[in-house]
Amino acid sequence: MFKEIIQASGRPDEGVMRLAQQLGRAGRRLLLVSLAVAAYDVVEADDKPREVMRQGALAGAGLIGGWAAGSAAVAVGVCAATAPVCVGAIAFVGGLLATYGAEAGFGSLYPRPTR
Repeated sequence: MFKEIIQASGRPDEGVMRLAQQLGRAGRRLLLVSLAVAAYDVVEADDKPREVMRQGALAGAGLIGGWAAGSAAVAVGVCAATAPVCVGAIAFVGGLLATYGAEAGFGSLYPRPTR
């Protein structure tokens, strides 16, 4: 009986594997959409160097904030490391909050030029 339990622990769960595949594809699509929006914002901006810096700051803050929030959720025990939806949702919220903070900080450090 113990041998069967040990062997079963190594078997993949098909539902989780399908969900991970779908989330991976959705993540790549969202990345492409966000890159397209950032490129459009740079092209349409009056002050292109400022907009490139802004987009870089927002992307970096979102990446680091999402990573930190997801890691913290697992470390504190809010989510299990094997719960992709829970960790993904917390990472998304953390990245979103970090991006809003970076937007506010960037806007105060580098105000838009007045015409």
